[in-house]
Amino acid sequence: MGWFMKEANARVVLVGLDQQTTKKLKPILLRSGVDDPGHVELHDVRTLAECRDLIEAQETAEQEITGICLNLESFTPAECIGLIADIRTTHPFIAFCLVGKGKYVDQLPGFHDKWKERFRHYFKLKTDQREDDFAQNAGALRDLLIADVVKCTALGQYQTTPGALVRLKAASPYGFWISLSVVALAAILGGAIGPAMDRLFPVDKPAAADVGNASTAGEGASP
Repeated sequence: MGWFMKEANARVVLVGLDQQTTKKLKPILLRSGVDDPGHVELHDVRTLAECRDLIEAQETAEQEITGICLNLESFTPAECIGLIADIRTTHPFIAFCLVGKGKYVDQLPGFHDKWKERFRHYFKLKTDQREDDFAQNAGALRDLLIADVVKCTALGQYQTTPGALVRLKAASPYGFWISLSVVALAAILGGAIGPAMDRLFPVDKPAAADVGNASTAGEGASP
């Protein structure tokens, strides 16, 4: 027998984002009244240490973090890879969104080629887009973060109770998924958040691969 999932709570940490980007992003991620069961809770921190501490504190309170929006330009490549490698090992279901100016996010200067390849399936949000493009892609990011929570919840339920189904209890059972399909397709075609489908349905390597990659990357290991 299946079970109803009445809501999907995404708890997202904004790490090292500048004030202007945070000001534009927050109201989009926190918007309410949309036709989906999603709710986003935001935590704004400045340092990687604060991010780690928050993840541990929330886990103790049984309110685990589900997503991290990391401003790559606020930290060195070694620092970013150190955080990502650690989190992917200890909390593999946390989704990452790489944030930064378009050229930086596209080229990832200073990052080893193995990490550039791995980052291809991470969410990405470019901060130097036009206002309307930023709003559209930030909205797509919100939907994808909610969808990732639904996917991970369904996976956990399937693993603990074989054969169980997750069914969303929403006013319109199809509207959200149709909208999500549209924004995901737009994100893939636009290249601003991508590739979305690889992140939603990843053919992922074991988390230990992250540690292996970190040891082979030039500046990929934690300092």
